[in-house]
Amino acid sequence: MNKLIIFYKYTARFCVSILMLLAISSCSTTKSVATWTDHEYNGGPLKKIVVIGVFKNLSSRKEFEEKIAKKISENSGVEAVPSLRFLTPGVKYEHKSMEKMFSEKGFDGILIVRTKSVDNISTYVPGGNSLVRNVQRLNYPSYHNYYLVTWKTVREPAYFDESYIVSTESSLFLNSNDKMIWTMEKRTEENYRAEDGITKPKAESTAIAGLIFNSLKSEKLLIMKGKY
Repeated sequence: MNKLIIFYKYTARFCVSILMLLAISSCSTTKSVATWTDHEYNGGPLKKIVVIGVFKNLSSRKEFEEKIAKKISENSGVEAVPSLRFLTPGVKYEHKSMEKMFSEKGFDGILIVRTKSVDNISTYVPGGNSLVRNVQRLNYPSYHNYYLVTWKTVREPAYFDESYIVSTESSLFLNSNDKMIWTMEKRTEENYRAEDGITKPKAESTAIAGLIFNSLKSEKLLIMKGKY
């Protein structure tokens, strides 16, 4: 009875370990994050920013705009506003009309987030032979014959492992002259391809919101709370 309990405990632990490995393997992996700042810009930190997500998938756009705007607004003295609060999805606005709208609302910064590229990567995995346990019922009088048929050779064919590198670009522009003063590119490896390359909008938007805020804070491009 005790042996049976121990067996079940080890089996449960093994199953949990396998599930954890599967969960890890299914997650996206950040490959690199690169930033650039225009150090000739001397206009000081920004006070009000509109966040625009350029994604085909409306739910992804909403997720990114809201997460980024919330992260900036709650952790700094900047008012960050999702563009979907006043821009109609699917409508192509003229540059002059957008510029006028942003000016009337008091925006001095425009933060645009978009999928820059999705690159396919194929990795060749060579085939090979492996020994596996023969689980069929065996009935041989000789232990030697039994030993020989207990294991069988299985040929594992070669295959291509497909993955995708998704580059997400975030750029900050001045509303006064449309000049870019900061940009960040995040490269992420995904196991499968989705629309806009974003397989997990909620997780990805949260990660990018944190990266954007930390970088803009470090570059002193945001007014921090209590520093007006």
